[in-house]
Amino acid sequence: MREFIGPDLPTYMHPNFLPLEKNESLNKVDSCLRLHSVIQGWVPRAPMTIIHTEDDTMAPFQIAEFMYNTFKRKGGKVTMIMGKGDHFNYGFEYYITMLLYLLLK
Repeated sequence: MREFIGPDLPTYMHPNFLPLEKNESLNKVDSCLRLHSVIQGWVPRAPMTIIHTEDDTMAPFQIAEFMYNTFKRKGGKVTMIMGKGDHFNYGFEYYITMLLYLLLK
C-alpha cells in the first residue's frame, strides 16, 4: 500500500483531514480507537488467537508480536500462530486448512 500511495499523506489527503481539532469525523473514529487501544490497556476478555507471518509486508509482524506480548503480560488468554509466506498466500492457506478441518470434523 505504501508503494501505491507513497509515504506523504498530504499528497493524497486533504490537509484538514489530519489535525484532530479540525475534523469532527476523525475525532469520532479516534475516540473509539483509543477505547480499544492495546497501548491504553485494553485486554480481550474472550480467548483470542492471533495468526500472522514473519514475512508479511502488508501488516508488519512486529505489530502482531507487540499485541500478543501486551495481552499476555496483562493476563489475556491469547495464542499466536505464526506461518510462512506473505499476507495473502498464508491467509489463503490458513483459510483452506480451517475449512478442511471443519468439514472433516
